[in-house]
Amino acid sequence: MTVDQSVTLLKLAALATVGFGLLILSGAAPGLAAPADLLADLVFWPLDDVQAVDSATSRLLAAVTGGVMVGWGSLLYSVVSYFGVRDRSALLRFLTISLACWYVTDSTGSVLAGAPANAFFNLLFLMMFAVPLFFIWKEERRSG
Repeated sequence: MTVDQSVTLLKLAALATVGFGLLILSGAAPGLAAPADLLADLVFWPLDDVQAVDSATSRLLAAVTGGVMVGWGSLLYSVVSYFGVRDRSALLRFLTISLACWYVTDSTGSVLAGAPANAFFNLLFLMMFAVPLFFIWKEERRSG
C-alpha cells in the first residue's frame, strides 16, 4: 500500500468516525434512536432487545458522546489532511497517541460497564487506522 493510499484510507476512517458519532447522536432523539438502540444491544451481547437508549440520562450521554465522536473524527480528518502531505512522522505521533488513549480508556470502561463486546468492536475500529498507519510508518523507516 502506498503512502497516498494510506492517507486516503485514514481520511475514510476519520469520516467513518464522524458517521459513527452521528449514529450515536441519534440516541438523543427518542423518535430517531433505533440505530443507537441497536448499537447498545449489540455491545451488550447477545442481541436480545433489552438495551435501549431510553432515559433522559442515556439520551444526554448519547448527545455528548456523539458530539465528541463527530468532533474527534473531524479533527482526525484535518490532521491527516494537513500532516499526511507535510510531516508524516508528526502524523504518526499524533494519531498513535490519540488512538491509544481512546482505545485504552474506551475498552477499559466498556469492560467495567459489563460490555466487553465493545472492546472487541473497538479493536476492529482501531484496525481501520492501524493498518494504513503501519504502511506510513514502514515507508518513513525506509526513507528516513
